[in-house]
Amino acid sequence: MTSNPEMATPSVEDIIERNKQYAETVHQPRPTLLAMCNNDMKRYGPHLLVVACLDYQCNPYNVLGLKPYECAVIRNVSGRFHTAAAEIAALDTAFHLERIIVLHRSNCGATHITKQDVLDKVRQDRPDFDAVGGIQLAGLEVQLPVREDNPLALREDLKAAKMCGFIRKELLNSVVGLYLDVDSGLVKRIHPATDNML
Repeated sequence: MTSNPEMATPSVEDIIERNKQYAETVHQPRPTLLAMCNNDMKRYGPHLLVVACLDYQCNPYNVLGLKPYECAVIRNVSGRFHTAAAEIAALDTAFHLERIIVLHRSNCGATHITKQDVLDKVRQDRPDFDAVGGIQLAGLEVQLPVREDNPLALREDLKAAKMCGFIRKELLNSVVGLYLDVDSGLVKRIHPATDNML
């Protein structure tokens, strides 16, 4: 339990009440993405995908000035490519993506814990999970999104993306890495340095 009232976790009832207020004051029915694509997602759908951290400071629609119909977005812990790879393959099947932007940020919460912290917590909470000679925990360790708090981690993520065996090579070659400085709000292109290097 936090001592900061602004950080208190709302109850499900509070969330449902907030939804009612949203529905009454803000919500406007919008066409589905399929309808916006004239029922042809591969031709008219968004061909840009942004993989970004789930933190509110890293909302790609805000920090990159994107509109919902301009891109698809996957948000996960730390904006890691490898934990989003299966979803990327599915979206590529639907939209025939042309470009992927991987957006990492400074001071990400995933940089404040280590893989060992997570593994120790899992062992404590679920000792039965490690019962098969550590095989399950080894599989978990590979998937963990924790990283260093610097652009080098983004370069490592992009290098790992190139090794993904089930996503089209031309799509993997289109991956661009951006690093958001949350203090200034500015992004820096980490890889490749220019579009000419794609």
